[in-house]
Amino acid sequence: MLAPSAPLTHRRVLSMAWPVFVSLSSSTVLTAVDVLYLGWLGTLPLAAIGASAALVFLLTAFGTGLLAGVRVKVAHSTGAHDGGKAHALGWQGVWLALGLGLVALTALPLGEPALRLIGASDEVRSLAHPYFLVRGTGAPFDFLFAALTCWFQGRGDTRTPMIATLVANALNIVLDPPLIFGWGPLPQLGVVGAAATTVAGQALGATWLALAARRTWRPIVAPDRRLLADIWSVGAPQGLQMVLDVASYAVFASFLARAGDVHLAAHVIVVRIVLLSFLPTHALMETTIILVGQAVGARDFAGARHALRLARLQSMLFMAVCAVPLLVIPDQLAAVFGASGEVRDLLRPVARLYATIQVLDGFLTVTYGALLGAGDSRFATRALVFAGWMVKLPVAAVLVLHFGRGLLGAWLGICAELLLLTLVLGARARGEGWLSARAGAPSAMVATEER
Repeated sequence: MLAPSAPLTHRRVLSMAWPVFVSLSSSTVLTAVDVLYLGWLGTLPLAAIGASAALVFLLTAFGTGLLAGVRVKVAHSTGAHDGGKAHALGWQGVWLALGLGLVALTALPLGEPALRLIGASDEVRSLAHPYFLVRGTGAPFDFLFAALTCWFQGRGDTRTPMIATLVANALNIVLDPPLIFGWGPLPQLGVVGAAATTVAGQALGATWLALAARRTWRPIVAPDRRLLADIWSVGAPQGLQMVLDVASYAVFASFLARAGDVHLAAHVIVVRIVLLSFLPTHALMETTIILVGQAVGARDFAGARHALRLARLQSMLFMAVCAVPLLVIPDQLAAVFGASGEVRDLLRPVARLYATIQVLDGFLTVTYGALLGAGDSRFATRALVFAGWMVKLPVAAVLVLHFGRGLLGAWLGICAELLLLTLVLGARARGEGWLSARAGAPSAMVATEER
């Protein structure tokens, strides 16, 4: 585990970020493989995944955001060298995960009316609904996996969650072809097979992490209201932001559904491509949460700013490199997913549009991670919710529904959102309030520490 007080260099940041990157790469490649397999079955399965994925994320969004508070509070405790509190916080994450899983299961009957609400066609809905039901049954495993991952990462251990993710995704990849296409005596399950393999992988990953933690997690710590309140204070704003963000994505997907199944299928593919290029920055964001959180716990505010500067520079460089293939070979990237010529025609200008602002996305994402690591999640939540609902959706609605710009119009809304957030969060990080908000230190102390 990296000591909170250790001098930070680019190499140290990367040493923590690369296991997160491997974990994210593994999960994203797995999702891409699912899309690739389902793309061979036709456009409708892709559209079904696009329609139901937003609902699955919505089902688990608040809980996942809430459990992210475990990472922040454990990082603060680790920075303050309070191992006992970090241990107890881990158990609180487990209790939260189990409770959230039970709540999610009760919401499964809402899947069918939700698909109707977003405007999915009858053909798409017939495939999307069973996918949602199967994926939803795995919510308890999703939450437990998230809670344990956040606990390990908050302590500075990014490698154990990486191994668990690789093991889980390996199982998923092995099970995908026989269950999706039907091998031997197995029937062809299509999208349901893809959902079942995802649930099996998450269950294995959660079990792996629980076994890795069992020696450290003795004795058992009962639910503690004070510690749960600590997690809630930081995690609930993130959970709310994720719910509203996923809800906005569902509304966003409904615009594309109304534009036609081809637009929705093209959106699914372009998102998968962008996620592959986004992985280094997302890994650096999670690393920034840990490093800034540990620095704030140690009252090392200059160190928190230094961590942000290092990770931000690395993120922007990575994004600049990843923008090149989006600009140069968008058709070849789309072809990997079995995209038809019509889908490629829609995807091409969108890929190039995003490539032009990708460096800003790298700046924004790491800055957002720094605010979360410092515990300044309420400001970050307000900014993201405003940008998503007051900028992205109105711009996309006008361009897609009124001007018929389809996929390109929708992504112009995303670009407007990113530009606004870059300005707002960048300005916040230049001030002092984000460091003193949760650290319990007045702004004057922050300034003194930095001098």
